[in-house]
Amino acid sequence: ALTIAYTHGQPMGGTVSHAKAPSFFAMANSAPDGTPLQSLQLVKAWIDVNGTEHEKVITLNEVPKADNASCALSTSSNKNTFINASNGKTAFCAQWQDPDFNADQPSVYYLRVLEQPTCRWNQAVCSELPADIAAEASTCQTTQTVIQERAWSSPIWFTAKDRSTP
Repeated sequence: ALTIAYTHGQPMGGTVSHAKAPSFFAMANSAPDGTPLQSLQLVKAWIDVNGTEHEKVITLNEVPKADNASCALSTSSNKNTFINASNGKTAFCAQWQDPDFNADQPSVYYLRVLEQPTCRWNQAVCSELPADIAAEASTCQTTQTVIQERAWSSPIWFTAKDRSTP
């Protein structure tokens, strides 16, 4: 499949125009020694004939999401960890074809990958402060103790063929 994709495919950032539903071959890898991946998604956006914007997120691959997860800080290693989260994956691979493709409707597709949630940077800093100072520090007062990093690709644009020309 990869050979076919490289030979006959359109790389991210390109534009295509054809009457056949596009098929996507998607791959994502976590950073070396990075946070494991949680989800690989394809996002499709389009504007209908009435000018209404639409967006659809298609999950291509994922690991189960954690319930009641929270931050745990290790003062010995000063490394943030996330408890009750699944291990995640170091790589995802998927193939998908758009079942709702409309050759007369311009659209755009892009890939998005989400890492497993991790503790927010300020949690490690606040854990090393004396309790009375941490209680007063504005960066320690955040209610958002967890973040989820994501990355996305350049889009592939689909332009509908002009039906008025032969």
